[in-house]
Amino acid sequence: MDEGGESSRSGDANGREQPLYPSSRAFVVQFTRVGAGDQASVTGRVEHVQSGRSARFRSRDDLVEFMDGVLKDLEERSTTEDQDGPVVPTGGDPR
Repeated sequence: MDEGGESSRSGDANGREQPLYPSSRAFVVQFTRVGAGDQASVTGRVEHVQSGRSARFRSRDDLVEFMDGVLKDLEERSTTEDQDGPVVPTGGDPR
């Protein structure tokens, strides 16, 4: 258990132990302060930890849209790999 009383692992559909907070779903968000008080806007930069994909955002909607898009892409890739096996690059020397 972690300091908050949560287990750091959970089981997947096959009973394998998985991290509760996998790095594939982790983001670093850096906020830039623009304005003050109620007039402050939500701006900054967000980066997906595993892929390195990043974007600048100028609103909460921009931030959530980027994160949602990255997670949907990962979900689609995961589903494709589960159905078709791992994605193997084509062309070139396989070594």
